[in-house]
Amino acid sequence: MKPFLALFVLLSCAACQGEANVSQPEQTATVVSAKPQQQEAKMITVTGVIVYKNMEGGFYALDAHDGKKYQPWGLDKALLQNGMEVEVVGEIVDDMATMQQYGQVLKVKSAKMIDDSKVSVPASNEF
Repeated sequence: MKPFLALFVLLSCAACQGEANVSQPEQTATVVSAKPQQQEAKMITVTGVIVYKNMEGGFYALDAHDGKKYQPWGLDKALLQNGMEVEVVGEIVDDMATMQQYGQVLKVKSAKMIDDSKVSVPASNEF
């Protein structure tokens, strides 16, 4: 056992001396930002009608006058009425998935009622 221990110590010392003589190449550091630069949120204004959709458990959507479809996220509950015409200012949220899969998610910053004369209770079988 003693010859093995002596050999181990001798090889360990030789390995340490060998490392001291080896020159390390110079390394240059490249800084990479781990955080992607966020794009400034683009606010949009959408005018349209709130509609109740009786699918996927039921939900309120915003059908814009230009034909686009949105899921208003954070809209005042007083405006969530089938047939309510509204003007909504907000931003599109691209990285959010929903169960409804109905248009784009629109994160509401502000909203106002334009016309409530066509507000109605949605039919239970409306699709």
